[in-house]
Amino acid sequence: MPISFTCPHCGTQMEIDESYAGQTGPCAICAKEITIPQLGATGPATPQPTKTGARKRVSEADQARMPLSTIMLILGFSFAGLAGLAICGGGVASVAVPAIKQARRDTQNQASRDNLKRIAAAMDAYYSTYDAYPPAVTTDAKGKPMHSWRVLLLPFLGHSEIYSRYNLNVPWDDPMNMQLVSEMPNVYRSFDETGNGFFDTRFVVIRGKETLFPDGGGVTKDDIKDEYESLLLVVEKNGPGVNWMQPDDLILNRDSLLIENDPENAATLTSSLTGNAVMADGEAFLLPDMTSQQLMRDMATRKGQEEVHTELHDLLNEPQY
Repeated sequence: MPISFTCPHCGTQMEIDESYAGQTGPCAICAKEITIPQLGATGPATPQPTKTGARKRVSEADQARMPLSTIMLILGFSFAGLAGLAICGGGVASVAVPAIKQARRDTQNQASRDNLKRIAAAMDAYYSTYDAYPPAVTTDAKGKPMHSWRVLLLPFLGHSEIYSRYNLNVPWDDPMNMQLVSEMPNVYRSFDETGNGFFDTRFVVIRGKETLFPDGGGVTKDDIKDEYESLLLVVEKNGPGVNWMQPDDLILNRDSLLIENDPENAATLTSSLTGNAVMADGEAFLLPDMTSQQLMRDMATRKGQEEVHTELHDLLNEPQY
């Protein structure tokens, strides 16, 4: 039969087997000395002495019992161990959770850069065929936007069959062409993100008179005066994506080139870039958040002859905290 007992020092309530009545030992919680009262007693009890020479009959179960002091110590150490484990577990979690999140972010960024490299290779293949970079957007005789560079690159990305079914004589959003929207090549996909349309892309070029993609296109290598390793070719944006066939990109000196790298929340980070970018030489980088917009504008122009190579190198090699 158990004895209900409350530690007079820490107030902890516990149930103690009656066989330990009258014994003294440390409390499992506060470790201060306590004495288990006799069954029915109202105050502390003291052990009852046996008559000299008397033999007490002890059951096998009683012989197997440990002294109360030993049990109390074990319980005390177990409580302390669980508390320590909880504390350590919290410490491990505080380190492990950010590490897991960072590993996931690194994987997403790397996937984007791998696709950017493939796009850059297709740009080079297009150049080798037409002796010029593709225009960011083609227009009709009235200047109406018709088609995106993403469509023009299809044959150089291994998707000639899709390209053969695309009608260049009608706009990109003509019902005939919109039938192909669900066939977006995976190379235009940044990463899985529920806030982004499944057939939208975040890969865009920077348009502008002094960029690789001015209105009308037709830029050749003779038009490039800056170093290829510091000249932006394609970048990845945050915020809502665009239909992969839609001729919609960034405009230099109009759109923000601020960098905020957080793939898991990319849909909410409007008017900024992820930092994943590929240069004209085909090298892809993750530009840090501290990259200034002035540097981004300098890297977007093709013949400003800004001294940005050293600044970019230092920025990419600076420890990130």
